[in-house]
Amino acid sequence: MGGYDGPDATIVTLGDVDAWRAVDAGPVLVVDDHCSPIDAARAVRGVLDGRDLVVAGAPVADTVKAVEGGLVVATADRETLMALRPPIAVSLRLAALVDPPVAGALVAWVERCRSLGDVDVIAVDG
Repeated sequence: MGGYDGPDATIVTLGDVDAWRAVDAGPVLVVDDHCSPIDAARAVRGVLDGRDLVVAGAPVADTVKAVEGGLVVATADRETLMALRPPIAVSLRLAALVDPPVAGALVAWVERCRSLGDVDVIAVDG
């Protein structure tokens, strides 16, 4: 990852299954094209401080509606929502237990990890 100057980590691109399976040292830092090097370093430090998973959460700017039976029944309070995205730092222990995260299924992946370890979401700029 260009510009990354944080703690040692094995860097894997989001969705790269082969690179994920080849990891033999941790933490594992999962990135995509939009990651901030500063946020990536914060995520890795979170794992080094004892978390199994640290994932970035950006504020949600869109209006989000709850729909039931084709009818809008509520508007979600944006202040209570975050959009999860890379960077993601994962302990080597947790990386051995789960498949790699992929775009489009990150929330379900984080929930699976939550059942297996200590998860933290760090707030980042949108």
